[in-house]
Amino acid sequence: MPFTTQDLSQARTDCAALLEALGLATYVFDLEPRERRWELQVECALIQGWQRIVLEVDPGLLARSRTEPAARERLLADWQNRLRSCRYA
Repeated sequence: MPFTTQDLSQARTDCAALLEALGLATYVFDLEPRERRWELQVECALIQGWQRIVLEVDPGLLARSRTEPAARERLLADWQNRLRSCRYA
């Protein structure tokens, strides 16, 4: 499924909002389209240094997270678990 520039822009906005909600201390991220999913690459601060974590993101679930609390909570819980070694504010 090809993604448009508008799809990528909206998905970046959605990811930024979710990552902000997690309350990470310091991080940068990039989002890249893959064949049927998004690949979210997060670099976050540890106590000493940085680490890079790659998350696969379902485009439909990400889109639903804007309007469906259950989808939002599912993504937040999964990402918080995967990013647990990052420093939090």
